[in-house]
Amino acid sequence: MYVFGHNISETLESTAKSWACAQVIGLLPDWFGQPVSNERYVREIADKDVFSAFVEDELAGLVALKYHFGSTAELWWLGLKPEFHRRGIGTSLVNVATMRARERGCRHLAVMTISEWSDDEFYRRTRLFYQRLGFHPFVEFNETDPLNPMMWMIKPL
Repeated sequence: MYVFGHNISETLESTAKSWACAQVIGLLPDWFGQPVSNERYVREIADKDVFSAFVEDELAGLVALKYHFGSTAELWWLGLKPEFHRRGIGTSLVNVATMRARERGCRHLAVMTISEWSDDEFYRRTRLFYQRLGFHPFVEFNETDPLNPMMWMIKPL
């Protein structure tokens, strides 16, 4: 499918989902720098709804959805190769994820990220990205852990 000028397709085969995640995650150490967590993402993405973006037949990035309670879709994983950042591809992937969530009857789209308690510049940009797309801070946890203060952001559908 062609979405907002970007070639995005659903990735259906489990090994293709894991392969695509592995191709992107290794290029994003500022966001995904923990090998044990990265291995879990690569393994567990296989059973998620995944959409991949391509630029001239090259994998640019992907988004994976996980569903909760039949009413909330979680952006479980989103990543783009660095050379494709700030080109609208991430926005297009979130838009496709939003369409899928609506198709499944979800009323909310949620994402977990590093909280504002962190001074990490990469995650500050991540939070701003989600805010531009209509997400709002919802719940914080691990506020006292300086290395991993987390938050949920949510967007009504």
